[in-house]
Amino acid sequence: MNDPYPDQPEEVLSEYPDEIDGAPIVGIDAGGVPVYFDREKEEAFEAIGRENDYKRGELRGEGPLKNVIEDVEAVTGWDVLSKFGRDNAGE
Repeated sequence: MNDPYPDQPEEVLSEYPDEIDGAPIVGIDAGGVPVYFDREKEEAFEAIGRENDYKRGELRGEGPLKNVIEDVEAVTGWDVLSKFGRDNAGE
């Protein structure tokens, strides 16, 4: 399959920390903000900061990660979320 976003960097997550406070990065939102998921607290949160100085920011969702993703899909109207914050359904 051809890449629908050929200009998108393959290592888009590499410019952000792998973890913040033990929570791994789970993706980048449509605005380019990195989102992390704390498995222990079952909270998704955005990272705030720049360069290598990031910290926990605004809460983006609560509950199991699957539920957080479903909530985002419902709010945005997308059927499928991609790691680049785009709807890839029907490709």
